[in-house]
Amino acid sequence: MMTFTRVTRIALAAGALVLISTGAAHAQLPDTMKFTTTFPFMVGNQQLPAGAYSVTPLPQDNALLRISNGRNSVLVMTENESPRVPPKHDEVTFIKRGDTYALRDIWDSGTTSGVELLPVPSDRPDHVKVRR
Repeated sequence: MMTFTRVTRIALAAGALVLISTGAAHAQLPDTMKFTTTFPFMVGNQQLPAGAYSVTPLPQDNALLRISNGRNSVLVMTENESPRVPPKHDEVTFIKRGDTYALRDIWDSGTTSGVELLPVPSDRPDHVKVRR
C-alpha cells in the first residue's frame, strides 16, 4: 500500500515530466524557414538538387519537417537540439562525406533553438553552414 507521501512524490514527478515534455515540443522550429544551396544534397535517402528550399513543420507533428523546392519534397523526422552558441542568423548545417552533402541541422535564430535530422551519421564529417 502506498503512503500519501509516496503518491505525492509520484504525482509531482509525473507533473514535472509533462512540463519538460511540453517544453521540448515547443522547442521545434516554429515557422517556415527558407534557404538556398549551390550544391545538391541528401535528406535521408533522397538527393535534392541545388536551389531554393522551404522547411515547414507539419501541424500534426512539429518533429516532422517538409523540405521542398516546389518540385521536390521530402519529409524528415527531427529531434530537438540546443546550440552551444545561439545563432545570429537562421542556419542549416550540412555534413560532407566524399563528394556528397547531407542536411544535418536546422537552426532558428528567432527562438535560439534547432533540430537535428534523424538518423545522424556516426562518423566525423566536415560541416558546412549556409545562412539564409
